[in-house]
This record gives sequence, structure tokens and C-alpha cells, in this order.
Amino acid sequence: MSGSYSTTRYAAGWRFVAIRHGDTLQALALRHLGSASRWADLASLNDLVPPYLSGDPAEVTASGGRVLAYGASIRVFAASATADAQTDPEEVFLTDLALVAGRLTVENGDYGTVSGMENFKASLARRLSIELGELPFHPSYGCAVRSIIGSVNGPTGAALAGRAVRRALLQDPRVQEVGRVVVSAAGHRAPIEASVTPIGSAAVTTISAEA
Repeated sequence: MSGSYSTTRYAAGWRFVAIRHGDTLQALALRHLGSASRWADLASLNDLVPPYLSGDPAEVTASGGRVLAYGASIRVFAASATADAQTDPEEVFLTDLALVAGRLTVENGDYGTVSGMENFKASLARRLSIELGELPFHPSYGCAVRSIIGSVNGPTGAALAGRAVRRALLQDPRVQEVGRVVVSAAGHRAPIEASVTPIGSAAVTTISAEA
């Protein structure tokens, strides 16, 4: 693929990730920064005060934004340390095995691959299509839309499903921002469409998937 993407925002120091239910700053620091001892860095970066994270809406509201709710997003430090770089999208968005209808492809006697923006879009669609907890060795991978659609109907179900999609997408460090999310119920299927801004780019990309 031709062209380049600026990684300025990514390199500037932080990105958003989703807060899981029951998370602590120590758990988030361990998961995203590699050391639980860096929890105070997250508190400082997000201007948080004790108890930092909470499942109590009243406590979150009373804090004026200085206590974050489970399911919300929190800033963590980005992995990149190179500022104002122009990077090939294949390096930013990586390369993976290509799948067609869930099956590996073969090109010139070897497994086919997909790179750059196409890989970015395909990997996000794949994450949304897998139910959260479906993969035993990767229990935090996937999206909880299917279970929500099957148990909660109406506007509440739609809101919860949209939140689950947003949370799943923000787990990918290549995602800078998630915009409009639409989840439709169609029998046993749940078509999903989401607007995503990749790291270091102002362009919005549409991700389409089916849970």
C-alpha cells in the first residue's frame, strides 16, 4: 500500500483503553505498562483521586470526572517514543494471515497475508465477531454484543451493545478514537458498523462486522 501516516498523536505520549469491570489502576498498569508499580503514573496522567475507579454512578458523578466508571476509557502511556515520525502504514497496522470466510488463503505456495490498513480493518472486524470469552486462552478478546442482544431488548440493549463495541475496539492499541456505533438485531445475528480513527490519522474508517 502506498502513502504514509503520521504517528505524532501516538508518539505524543498516550492513548485510550477501556476500563474493565473490577479493574484497579494496578491491574491497568500491569496490563498496559508492564508493571503494576506504575499505577500512580496513571492516576497522575488522568488527574484521578481515590478510589480512582468505581462502579457507583453517584460516586463517579460526585467526583467531577476525577473517579472513572467501569466501562469508561482511561489514558495510558503509548508504547512509541518516536515523535513526529512519518511511518509506513504496514509498520503501524502490522501484517497478519489473510482469512476468507474464516479460512486461511494460499498464495504462491505460501499462506496469504494482509497488511497495513486492510489488516487493521480485518482484525477489528474479527474482534467484534468473536464473543467475549469464546477463546479459552484469550478470555479478554472479543466483544460481548451477542450476549447483550440475546438478553436485553429495546433502547437499553442498543446502548449496552454500543458500549460493548466501543470497549472492544479501544482494546486495540492502533485505535485512537471510536465515533458512531450502530448495532442492529437481525434474528440470531447482530450486524455492527463503527466509525474508527486510527492512531496518527485524522481519517475516519468504517468497520463492518457481524456478531
